Amino acid sequence: MPSNIELHIPRHGRPGCVTFSPHFECFKNSGKAKTRFERPGSSSWSQASDSSGVSMVSCPPRYAQDNCFPPQVTFQRADGGRVRAEQLCTDGGDVLIGSAGRPVTVRSATKIGPRDFDVIRLTVENVVGTFSMEVTADHGVMTRGPNGDPIAVEARELIAQPRDMFDGYGFQPLKSAQLPRISTNVVRVALQEPGQCLLAWLLPRGRRQPKSLIASASFCCQGSPHTYMDLAKKIHTTVKRILS
Repeated sequence: MPSNIELHIPRHGRPGCVTFSPHFECFKNSGKAKTRFERPGSSSWSQASDSSGVSMVSCPPRYAQDNCFPPQVTFQRADGGRVRAEQLCTDGGDVLIGSAGRPVTVRSATKIGPRDFDVIRLTVENVVGTFSMEVTADHGVMTRGPNGDPIAVEARELIAQPRDMFDGYGFQPLKSAQLPRISTNVVRVALQEPGQCLLAWLLPRGRRQPKSLIASASFCCQGSPHTYMDLAKKIHTTVKRILS
């Protein structure tokens, strides 16, 4: 378990300290405070307030549980190679292809062991063939919006309200959206900036792999939302750059 990460900043003209703790999703100030924290893993919430009147809240950690890809989902590297979700570097740094061919950088890739997940299987059909994608039910995927522009929706919403899927360049008609609950490993892929998207493919299993990735077979998916650990890493990188 990583130790706390502290960043010292002035608050109302006096020193203060913001602590990012792996045990709590909260900001804890070093001024006078009345605080009650629950044990990690507790389901209850606790509140705290200090002399400045700032309210704080703590809760159990939410490590990656949803907004994930199955391990076999494939991405295209900026250099033209391909990489599966399970092969991404845990500490980030992989440069992948995003919407319209723009490169996006992975901030972190968190591998999660097997458990039951609601996994949406999306299938599109076009003149080239029939192609599918699997993501956890709350993952953001890009679809055709009311004005014809790409918009993000949770994958589970496509069961009741089908939309054309965005492949990074154009739209493909959605043939089906199924919601099985399966036990699987998953990977939580956070990109450098919140809201960025990357292109993903679900290739056939077995040895017979396509020589090249078909553009109209891709699904444009959002990266996973940033956690407090992603925020802490970003602050650490920024401070290190300023001080260097």
